[in-house]
Amino acid sequence: MLITESNRKLSHKMKCCFEIAHDPVVQLPNGLIQGREAVTLKDNTYYAFEKIPYATPPVGNLRFKAPIPAKNWEGILNTTHLDITCYQQGIDVDYESEDCLFINVFTPQLPNADEDLQFPVMFYIHGGAFANGSSRYSAPDLFIDNDVVFVTINYRLGPFGFLSTQDDVIPGNNGLKDQHLAIQWTHDNINLFGGDPDKITIFGQSAGSASCAYQLLNQQSQGLFRGAILESGTAINPWAYQRRAREVAFATAALINDTFSNSNDSVALLDFLLGIDAKELKKAGKEYSDSVNADFLNYNLDAYDNHLDWLVPSDMQIEDMTNRTEMGRSIREIYTNGETFLDHFGDGIRFYSDTGFTRAIIKFAELYCKVAQTYFYQFSYDGELGANDVHYVGAEYVGHSEELRYIFCRGNGCDFSNYPISDQISSERIINIWTNFAKFLNSLRTEESCVKNFRNPTPEPSELLQNITWPLLSTDNGDFLYVDIDENLNIENHPKNVTYSKWTELYNSL
Repeated sequence: MLITESNRKLSHKMKCCFEIAHDPVVQLPNGLIQGREAVTLKDNTYYAFEKIPYATPPVGNLRFKAPIPAKNWEGILNTTHLDITCYQQGIDVDYESEDCLFINVFTPQLPNADEDLQFPVMFYIHGGAFANGSSRYSAPDLFIDNDVVFVTINYRLGPFGFLSTQDDVIPGNNGLKDQHLAIQWTHDNINLFGGDPDKITIFGQSAGSASCAYQLLNQQSQGLFRGAILESGTAINPWAYQRRAREVAFATAALINDTFSNSNDSVALLDFLLGIDAKELKKAGKEYSDSVNADFLNYNLDAYDNHLDWLVPSDMQIEDMTNRTEMGRSIREIYTNGETFLDHFGDGIRFYSDTGFTRAIIKFAELYCKVAQTYFYQFSYDGELGANDVHYVGAEYVGHSEELRYIFCRGNGCDFSNYPISDQISSERIINIWTNFAKFLNSLRTEESCVKNFRNPTPEPSELLQNITWPLLSTDNGDFLYVDIDENLNIENHPKNVTYSKWTELYNSL
């Protein structure tokens, strides 16, 4: 989903940079930073500044607090390599740290006194279920080759970023607040790297995509960016919000100290958690990591055959067990024609996909296109580069996160010559669409009208983009036009129309 976002603010343009032994140095308001020069596989030179602090380290009494802008430093700060990730589940490495709030900027060219560079800016938020991930894995090369400034960030994860007592003691959502501060930093400073602060597009995948949706809805973010690209996640996906935040906070503490099993004292909880080692909190945070996922993700498919009521989403609000079971039977009917999931494994995967991702993404698009210019896409290309070899009858072949292999690579890893030509074209095509969106999404306002007219994200006839004119999403006339990104680009109507319509009928029957 590609979404336009308005209410832009103008920024003052200032620039100051020079070189020391061929390494670029930029003067930020906080102090000097030294980056490095790098080259893409296509032999395009760029400048990398990694591990720039955008916030004061959230350690000590700042744990569980909203981020504070970074303080000034003396001398020249080395920002040539990122060697830190935030504490997270699934890894145990020596480069994890609470002091992890860094931003990375990669630019095709740095400004000087004689130039007023204004490259579009693409700001990426990584995914990972709000419990995993790092900016280390989001390489800039293909974006640099398309003449945009590329920005990535670390933000707090798991209990460090999202633990909440649902009161003023630990309000929570610090990971999202980290993202907001990093977007603000980018808006305020990106002109020093040749970027245009009035042409910032945020984008993300999975939890990073849901994060972009939250930033779209955040009134404090208005004017800091002008567009967003959402890849597989929105603010209303069932895994994107915590249903039992206070319960999980105390359960996390109880894994370290059992006295919190029967406690309801937020202040005592905060005092205790501030005093424990970060590694201990990380270990206990597995309870948090498990709980951020919706309940339906925690069971094997065949378990639903014996517990049809488990298929019923909580937002249907059906309390009576008999009615829940019957509704569950109707839901299974959508996918298996009355047979069991055990005999329809691929259709069960489709149920997971629809319940975890598709239905909420379509619904979010339907709602958001009423308040902002919105375009919709579906990535359907099943190539070798995507590396998904799990094919089942009834399931779709393109899996979650596959598109990332087509847009992120570094150095020789960008050599796709051993992959089919269609894979190479698909990579070039999706990068071209993404960067075109950042480059050409211009709004025009007249004094007589507040109506905004946005240029197409694919503005010029192009053989690579097959001369399509991307339709603006509108559901007013019953249509839902979108671009299907497969081996060819096609304009289609109503993604997942049959199953989505049946789900809509079930909701309307309540």
